[in-house]
Order: sequence, then structure tokens, then C-alpha cells
Amino acid sequence: MALALIDAVTHWYPLDPTRTYRMQPVDAAEGFAAAEAFGCSHVSVVPAFPADFGLDGFVEHFAALCDQAAERGLAAALEFTAVRPVYGLATGWEHRAAADRPNGGLIFDTWQFFRSEPDFALLAAIPGERIFAVQVSDGAAEPMESLLKDMMLHRRLPGDGVFDLRRALNVLQRTGGLNRVGPEVASRAETGPACRRDRRAGRRGAGRRAGGARRGTLKPV
Repeated sequence: MALALIDAVTHWYPLDPTRTYRMQPVDAAEGFAAAEAFGCSHVSVVPAFPADFGLDGFVEHFAALCDQAAERGLAAALEFTAVRPVYGLATGWEHRAAADRPNGGLIFDTWQFFRSEPDFALLAAIPGERIFAVQVSDGAAEPMESLLKDMMLHRRLPGDGVFDLRRALNVLQRTGGLNRVGPEVASRAETGPACRRDRRAGRRGAGRRAGGARRGTLKPV
């Protein structure tokens, strides 16, 4: 099974050398090498760290990254976020449009969309082929603990929150933007001890139910 996208290049613009970052930055060379190793066609590009320059600076660095990716036959998918420096869909699309690279597009993350400024009219206006990947999760009515902790620890499975996922995904379906769709559910509830116990119980139950398959009553398709 081939993977489609490596997530994520986070060091694609200058960072403050005097700061210590809690998350290890991943530069373009590392991201490209991982994409090539796993046979991926796309790399995600995440503005994970603060920066002091404006739109022109980000556009310049994203365009340069796209050019580097193109030399390796890769596409670069910029992820807008619910925090600065690339806040919201409008800012992300402005960056991509200004860079104007044929292999440059966006990642549409439902958590980032609904926790920033969910502009459905803009989403409907973006050509679907420029949405390179869709990451789906749900969320509570208000961020839990803090916006950052909500993003990293409290996302919910689709249908377990209040986000209007049906509306967003329907818009993407109409524009042809439902590309490389998958879950992005960073959640303490989905990875904690209770969840692991539930998964083990589920696997045991699935094994019992699969007994019929071993006796020949089910066929692979």
C-alpha cells in the first residue's frame, strides 16, 4: 500500500536561532527524503512556529519550497491553521495564490477551519484541484483548556462534536476538493488507557466473530 502524503515539513522559513522549540522542526530535506522513501506524491507544509515577517516573506518561502519539491516530482500542500502566522482559510489561500506554483495547494483540516474563521463562500470558490488533502476531525462547542491543547489533545471523532462537517464536506464534494481524505484526530481520549482497553476488547470480539471466516462461511472480496 502506497502512502499519499508525508506530514509535515515545519522548517520552511527562518526560525529564531535563540529560541528552544518544544517540537523538533522538520526541514524540507528531511520531508522530501521521507516522501521519496515511502513513495509519497505530496508533502504537507505547516507553519508551526512564530515568524515576524508578513505575507510577502511567507509567499517567497512557500514558492521556494514548491520549486524544490517540483525538482523531486513532489507537490507541496500548505496547511492553514487556527493560530498565526497563517491564520485561517483566507490567509492560507492568499499565500497559495500569491505563490502561484502549479504544484502548490492547500490542506483542508476541518479542526483548523472551524476553530478559525469558517468561510464557506470562500471554500466554495477555491478550485477543488487546489485542495490536495482533507483531514477530518470534530470538536466541542468551545476549545478545551486552550486552543493549542484543544488542537493537540481534544479533537473528537467525526460525529462526536458540533462542527458542521457535513456542510464542509458537501462543499468540497461539489468543487472536487475531496482529495486524499483521512482522519486527523489528535486526542487524549482516543489514545489513553481506557481507549486502549476498548480496542483490545474490540479486537477480541472481532476475532470471535471472524471464526466463521476461518470455517469458510465468508469469502474475501
